[in-house]
Amino acid sequence: MPIRSVAWSVGVLTILLAAPANAQEHGQVGLSMGYPASVGIVWQIADRFAVRPEVSLVQSSGVSRSTLTVSITTPFGTQTQTASTQVTTDTTTMGTGISGLIYLWKREALSAFVSPRYAFTRGTNTGTSNGATSPVGDITTRNHFISGSFGAQYALGRRFSVFGEIGLGYNHGSASSPPSSTPSPIGSTTSSSESNNHGVSTRSGVGVVFYFN
Repeated sequence: MPIRSVAWSVGVLTILLAAPANAQEHGQVGLSMGYPASVGIVWQIADRFAVRPEVSLVQSSGVSRSTLTVSITTPFGTQTQTASTQVTTDTTTMGTGISGLIYLWKREALSAFVSPRYAFTRGTNTGTSNGATSPVGDITTRNHFISGSFGAQYALGRRFSVFGEIGLGYNHGSASSPPSSTPSPIGSTTSSSESNNHGVSTRSGVGVVFYFN
């Protein structure tokens, strides 16, 4: 099934399961913070159903250095030449997602739920060499993730609760680089790359929710 069709199915399921809103004891709207790193909003649409949109941002940078030493021996002695290269890599990944929380049962402060989820991330990886302003390696990644999980939530007070969940997900991703030209004795060569991947993996997460009302 195409990944976009699955994403639309998650959205339709979210709408169909929404009943007339009823206030819960721990509030209707809250700020969710969880691991893996994400921040979102929990909106309690009905007594047994809520939606949880989320966003994430990851930035990192690294430096790699390489040195090439060439020694040439001649009748006049040994000559040594050294060349050094430094590459700086900057990576930025932004993501967004939405989950539906379908509560199966509630016992005082403890509740159990199942959660369908869709998430999308887009990352850019740019490298510069020896302080040059033009990128030497520019890669863009895109990932779609569909998952289903089972979780539990415990209210420590009216405005604060903790939760944990575990499940199974399907990922479809791609990576591409723009065309780049390399000079050659007979002109220049242009190259670009694109790859795709997909797989199934387990998913787990923990977090806290601060309710506004």
